[in-house]
Amino acid sequence: MRLTMRAFVFLFVGCFIVALAGSAPSRAAYGQAVVQTVTVDAQANVFAAGVGGLKANGGGKKPTVIQFEPFKKQVLWFTNIAGKVSCCSGGSTFNGPEGGTNAGGSTDIQSSGGISGIIDKTRTMFLVGVFVGSPGPAAPGPARLDVTYSAGQTDIFPKLDQVFYIGRGTVLGGKTPQKFHVPQGANHLVLGFADAFSFNGSPGAYDDNQGELTVKLRLTPTQ
Repeated sequence: MRLTMRAFVFLFVGCFIVALAGSAPSRAAYGQAVVQTVTVDAQANVFAAGVGGLKANGGGKKPTVIQFEPFKKQVLWFTNIAGKVSCCSGGSTFNGPEGGTNAGGSTDIQSSGGISGIIDKTRTMFLVGVFVGSPGPAAPGPARLDVTYSAGQTDIFPKLDQVFYIGRGTVLGGKTPQKFHVPQGANHLVLGFADAFSFNGSPGAYDDNQGELTVKLRLTPTQ
């Protein structure tokens, strides 16, 4: 069977969106803010947004996905993030969305499937996100971020397919919400966790994670 280039691209994009759907994607009317409350399972694998899906990128469960219109300028805000999650053999220690110090207290996870890895020298098992567009990620993907000090920043500027730290979504030590600037071309926000054996190396080791987070967010088009 022969496919035209247009038909091939349509098929690829459609398969990519279906593969991402850990929870039902939501979409506001054109020009309106997206306001959502979603849950993020402790086994939600953010790298499953990459080429090959769960099987190729470490297992676990599909991440939570929010679909939105690809405006030129948008800002993501987190209005509330609640709940606790645990890793490492049956839930001996639970932490909030900002993570903890399990398995040595640092994160150094490699990129996978066109989704960047992530580095944090002081925390593990924290809430992360990645913006993706169509037709989806392609290897090798963008450079990894060192997010050790991200909680102290007011404005965050991730690239497409680049995993970024969310934590509580507020500036460290206060209640001021951080502003996550949506990269051009993005039309999906993927929420999950960056996990690996001892939080080092290739993504994986999701199966013993427990708990979930409830996340309230707002995506707002700007001038």
